[in-house]
Amino acid sequence: MSDFLRATYEVARKEVLQHIRTKRLLIIAGIMLFLLVMVTLVFGPQVTKDANVGGGTGNSDHPFTNALENMVLTVYFGVSLVGGLQFTQLLAIVLTGDAVCSEWSNRTIFLLLSKPVSRVAFVTGKLLGNLTTVFVTIGGLFILDYGLMQFFYAGSPDGAEVAGFFLMLVFILLGCAAFASISLFFSTITKSTLMSFLYTLGVWLIGFPILGSIGVFTSLRDAARDGTVQNFYDLPQVQAWLYLNPVADMQAGLRALLPHDTGDTAQFLRLLNFFNGAPNDSGLAALMLVVYTLIFYGLSVLVVKRRNFE
Repeated sequence: MSDFLRATYEVARKEVLQHIRTKRLLIIAGIMLFLLVMVTLVFGPQVTKDANVGGGTGNSDHPFTNALENMVLTVYFGVSLVGGLQFTQLLAIVLTGDAVCSEWSNRTIFLLLSKPVSRVAFVTGKLLGNLTTVFVTIGGLFILDYGLMQFFYAGSPDGAEVAGFFLMLVFILLGCAAFASISLFFSTITKSTLMSFLYTLGVWLIGFPILGSIGVFTSLRDAARDGTVQNFYDLPQVQAWLYLNPVADMQAGLRALLPHDTGDTAQFLRLLNFFNGAPNDSGLAALMLVVYTLIFYGLSVLVVKRRNFE
């Protein structure tokens, strides 16, 4: 094993062990588990009570002919502000927000960098350690819940619908990677953990939604000027700006949970989350999440390499 890989592994391992020992992972994971239980046992039955589906004997026109579980998760992940996607994003942000600034304020960064740990290995290990914790926590909770949901709802998902669940899970993890990388970057530019969190939360809750809505704003301006009415979200300029919002990119993954991607799908997703329209091309949305992860990881490396920690 090269020195770089060994140093990266040690930093990542330290980060994972630190999360296991702290209460915030237990608290946030506990809240997510509680919400999943509520969704499965209380919220889900209310959503599906009028759905005549299951075992292929239900209404064939219903979009969830087999998998009521997918129907419940679509609403759970798609709802605005308090939906499942927001909590996965918050977990990635909270766990990563003090990755570098806490080491700086505690002056432990000097000990780390005095060892044969390069600054690139330091940042890489920090990101990988946080992603490992987030991925295991979120992946474990949702896979466990999806398995348990099979006992509470009529019918059973077919292979395509199960594959759709795991594809949606991939979108969730890609989105968490993007937000962890963004949070890591802000932890490199300030010595204060509080400021790091405030910067990240500001970009998450205000900056990205505004950025993704620029196309809508300009189209509304043009429509008001020309006196025309049209479906703004299908306009190319609107779609282009939506891809710049990682929250909306994660929303695009919800199509994987829908067995039939009909013309009503986009409208259904917009109805669930009126703060972020979902872009139409899920593949491009997934690519943008990867791009965000790489860009902010690169910026984090650049800042740490150039910063003189004092």
